[in-house]
Amino acid sequence: MASMVLHWQPLEQGARLVRVESDSSVLRLPAQVEGRSILEIGPYCFSATPPSPRGPVYTTRIGEDISLVPLAGNQVLGLELPAQAVLLDNAAFYNCRKLEWLRVGPSLVQTGSDLFSNCFALGRLELDAGAGQATGLRKLLAALPGDLEVIFRDARLFYPEYDEEIDETAPAHIFSRTISGEGYRYRQCFSGGQVSFGEYDAIFQREKAQENPVSLCRLALGRLEYPYALSPAARQDYLDYLSGQDSTALTYLVKQEDIEGINFFLGLGITSPAALAAAQDLALEKELGEISALLLDWQHRLFPVKKKTYDFDL
Repeated sequence: MASMVLHWQPLEQGARLVRVESDSSVLRLPAQVEGRSILEIGPYCFSATPPSPRGPVYTTRIGEDISLVPLAGNQVLGLELPAQAVLLDNAAFYNCRKLEWLRVGPSLVQTGSDLFSNCFALGRLELDAGAGQATGLRKLLAALPGDLEVIFRDARLFYPEYDEEIDETAPAHIFSRTISGEGYRYRQCFSGGQVSFGEYDAIFQREKAQENPVSLCRLALGRLEYPYALSPAARQDYLDYLSGQDSTALTYLVKQEDIEGINFFLGLGITSPAALAAAQDLALEKELGEISALLLDWQHRLFPVKKKTYDFDL
């Protein structure tokens, strides 16, 4: 475990985390501090702006006695919160511009405001929960309007970005709200805290013309690779779409250097020779030797060169 210093406040039945110092930018937080379960992540806890807690704050060191720095702002790249945490308070990750991923438990159901303001790099949210469990995902999605991959233990969902604008009409002070992008609609597919996979898949069937192809490929790939509660009709719809966007899907996977994703997609058997050749050219251009070799192997498997046969009259 990385060395760290936890600054915390006692709660009636646990503890609130106020600030963290660490020797690492990627950290798994402990479940407890001084025998108390960490239930709350306090306001501005990981923000570049220092928090101003009310009441006494206690300090606990974990690991080696070495020089540490605040895990805050651009120092935060990835973080796993305690699985039993229930509250993520206001501006907890404000201005964490390099934060790429966050892992939370199913108990995190209370959220404050401005949680992820200016977290432009945050593209992956991991849930330590099954896809059929009730979680606080809906509230977290409301605070994350950008492209986001959500990973359950047994499912993977992609939520496209959306834009929301609020305009004031003067002098009447009437506000109008404009939302663009199907990402907002996808974020409403919940029932009782659980993801409604049927609603999620139905949006794809209705709105394929409204999103950019890369987003739709990411969405389809996630559902096919981790087909939790995926109906045969929805599966076929995703396959049909990817079959017509095979070059787009492969180009995305090569750019991401996603070997697992490339193997899965090519294993579907819906790729054309032209799309595979284009992906091979891209891998060579980017000097991705391992991926180039992988694509060449798939080319031999999917489109083997037929040996010529000759008839001789003797």
